[in-house]
Amino acid sequence: MVVAIGISRDGEDGWETRLLSAAGLSAPRVLFLPTGTKDSPEYAAEARQGFLGAGAVSFEALLLTANPSAKAVDRVFAEADLVFFGGGAAPLIVKHGDRYGLKERLSAAEARGAVLAGTSGGAVALFTGGAGAYNGYRPLPGWGLAPGGVLPHFSRSEEEAAPWFAEHPNRVLYGLEDGGVLSWNGLRMTGSGAWRLTWDGKRVSREPVLAEFEPGDTTG
Repeated sequence: MVVAIGISRDGEDGWETRLLSAAGLSAPRVLFLPTGTKDSPEYAAEARQGFLGAGAVSFEALLLTANPSAKAVDRVFAEADLVFFGGGAAPLIVKHGDRYGLKERLSAAEARGAVLAGTSGGAVALFTGGAGAYNGYRPLPGWGLAPGGVLPHFSRSEEEAAPWFAEHPNRVLYGLEDGGVLSWNGLRMTGSGAWRLTWDGKRVSREPVLAEFEPGDTTG
């Protein structure tokens, strides 16, 4: 399962609980990658407190910019039930992740049952790229572990999606609102607070992603 969670740029108390609910996890071992923020220690500390407070049984921060050994990366991936990429710059996440073959490691982790998740730039990296306000909504890279692009902090404006469709007119883009969630189970995309955006050659069309779960329902 791959999950994208929308979190406000101003912060949100309790988003870790909302993520674990959407992922169907109650007491996971969490692996957190703050790569998009250049491995901010403050970000990692806040995430540790939040995840442990939400019921995680363990928390490990993997700092790729510190150049850990391949053996150390293998160990933390093997032990994780949830691999979560924080927000920040998607190109930075993909750049450092590619040094360690993270796409393959993530695929292997998902195959053994781990949930892959991300917010903002972290979600973009897990999906087939996406777009963000910080670079004028120009398309950003991703690993393609879930289909379609992600547009975080979506405000229902067609202008936000236009640069993506200028380069990828036939690819779906998902607009993810703050407080929303997208979940890909390998067969179907579900969620809430999310929109499926498409381009017909003249305009952007928008339809809500159907929700199969509600916050607090761990059967998703």
